[in-house]
Amino acid sequence: MSGYKNDVFLSYSRSRESRLWVERYFEPTLRQALESELGRPPALFVDRQLTGGAAWPAALRDELLRSRCLVAVLGRPYWSSAYSGWCKTEFYSMLERAKALG
Repeated sequence: MSGYKNDVFLSYSRSRESRLWVERYFEPTLRQALESELGRPPALFVDRQLTGGAAWPAALRDELLRSRCLVAVLGRPYWSSAYSGWCKTEFYSMLERAKALG
């Protein structure tokens, strides 16, 4: 993975509906598709991997910086929910990194 810890940082709204859909349907499908393409289990970061005592902002920043790419589950909850500040930060941070790295 050439210096990256994670193949993918999964960014999604923590609204109940979005979270359940991601956990039950999207994440398993994404994992399966990535494993098929990579030929190995993917290193996929999902925020629920953080422990309860983790310093969330710093931990999310570190995981984002150590991820090859971001997959954003876009929709109204992503941009308008109470959690959209986090979603927007993740999305625009990765976009700026992509611009900086070309």
